[in-house]
Amino acid sequence: MSAYLTSQDTIAALSSYWFISCLDRSMEQPEQCLQRVLFRAMKSADKDNTDSDILWSDAEAVLRYEQHLPLDEFVFIVLLKANVESLKACYSDSPSMWENAKDYKFKKSYFGRMAATEFKNLGFISSMCSGYSYQSCEHDDWETSFAYHIIKDIKSKILNAVEKNEFSKLKTVDEQVNVVPWASFTEPAIGALV
Repeated sequence: MSAYLTSQDTIAALSSYWFISCLDRSMEQPEQCLQRVLFRAMKSADKDNTDSDILWSDAEAVLRYEQHLPLDEFVFIVLLKANVESLKACYSDSPSMWENAKDYKFKKSYFGRMAATEFKNLGFISSMCSGYSYQSCEHDDWETSFAYHIIKDIKSKILNAVEKNEFSKLKTVDEQVNVVPWASFTEPAIGALV
């Protein structure tokens, strides 16, 4: 396996996409969304079966401590650190693999923001998630890391956008309410989709 430092623009696009797509949620603001993601990371790493209320409060405290940063910039830093940790795990004797990370600066990504509002760009964001994950998964705690759970949340947001796009093709609210794919799906005839 070879790993590389993910580009600054990719990490900025992912963090910008995450932030803007949080604004699209009807019940949750970005702060609560990030707290939920951090809670899930903490829960997945918890070997002591700590009470969920305590973990929720801990997640809230961590984010309160970091509140001096804009949330999208904080997500950028979390993703960058996980990528660097992966490189250190693979190439502990080659700091040149990650030393450029210190020069990375967050800037809002126009593309990431656009992808959150235009369906046609979701494939690029999904691909960025896959590439980022491939480059960042080499440290032992990857699957319990905050970054891993941020990427999972981004993928969930992409899937929600795809579903929302499919339902938006229906003309009326009645059509949308009556279509329940998981309960009423019928296999199309062979050749109907080709």
